[in-house]
Amino acid sequence: MKNIQPISALKDLKELGLGAVPYEQRWQRQPTCELWDLAPLKGLQIKFLYIGQAQVRNLLPIKDLPLTHLSICHTPVSDLSPLRQMPLEVLELIGTAVRDLTPLTGMKIKELCLHDARIYSITPLSGMPLERLDLSNTDVKDLTPLRGAPLKELNLSNTKAYNFNMLQGMNIVNLYLDNTQISDLMPLRGMPLERLSLNNTKVSSIMPLKGMRLRSLSLANTAVKDFTPIKDMPLEQLNLRGCYLNDLSLVEAIPSLVHLDVSATNIRDITPLKNLPLRWLAINDTAVKDIEPIKEMNQLRHLEIRNTRVRNLEPLRGSQLVSIVLWEELDPYTMGVLRTMPRLKVVNGRPWQRWFPGR
Repeated sequence: MKNIQPISALKDLKELGLGAVPYEQRWQRQPTCELWDLAPLKGLQIKFLYIGQAQVRNLLPIKDLPLTHLSICHTPVSDLSPLRQMPLEVLELIGTAVRDLTPLTGMKIKELCLHDARIYSITPLSGMPLERLDLSNTDVKDLTPLRGAPLKELNLSNTKAYNFNMLQGMNIVNLYLDNTQISDLMPLRGMPLERLSLNNTKVSSIMPLKGMRLRSLSLANTAVKDFTPIKDMPLEQLNLRGCYLNDLSLVEAIPSLVHLDVSATNIRDITPLKNLPLRWLAINDTAVKDIEPIKEMNQLRHLEIRNTRVRNLEPLRGSQLVSIVLWEELDPYTMGVLRTMPRLKVVNGRPWQRWFPGR
């Protein structure tokens, strides 16, 4: 795509997507297209504009568009000045060259995504009515400008943020702090959290989470040893990969659990899971040998058992699994068991046809 001149005739156009990939795949960095000039969009009444994987640098041609939703992904855009007068409510700047957010000062943006942008200061966001903010993969350190923001969702994963006290008292529902310097969860106490991700952090105690109504909790590769606070949570998703977990007795007491990852832990027995409504289960890199309990997991659709002691796959014969991850070299016995699964579509991350051509 290079010449978009014909679009200038579409005076009633309200939504437009331009670039090398569709909006749904905007997170993926792929080869760019040759589009660079947005001049043909002048005078249009577009409210939703997506520009992805393009060569666009200059946003001046769209400065008078009545945009409420603008998404710019993996393009060399750096100057946001043309956006100053726009009635934007949602702005996504994913993988751009933006460094200065000053042009956004005073704007009424409610949802802002700056994932993988080159920013370090969010001072211009002070006073903005933000409800959702994604700062992941940026150099942001100081979170003070967010004080008082009506945030419901905040992603600080892979940032340099170090003082999380200003989060105290905020009404955040979804919070992502993977690969950050957080170690003490006291600032989160009392939050109405439903989703919390703390993967690869120095967190060692989750006691401040006691009493929370979390539906999703991710603690992969943390030093947490006492998991008692989770037993009274209405958890649907739980990630304890790489944690100090020796048995699944506490997990057994969570009847709402549908997604569980206990890979790289010290568990040996999965019997406590047999009565849970699990749809997704990963026990990779464990000493588990017997998967007989899986026969009673009628709702299970995804299973990962790579690098375990499992050799007897009979409990999986005829199962309703849709995808499975197991050892890389599939011997005739393993292939035979897989053939009995009527709904199986993906094996080791590859389409079923890769293993069984013609099925």
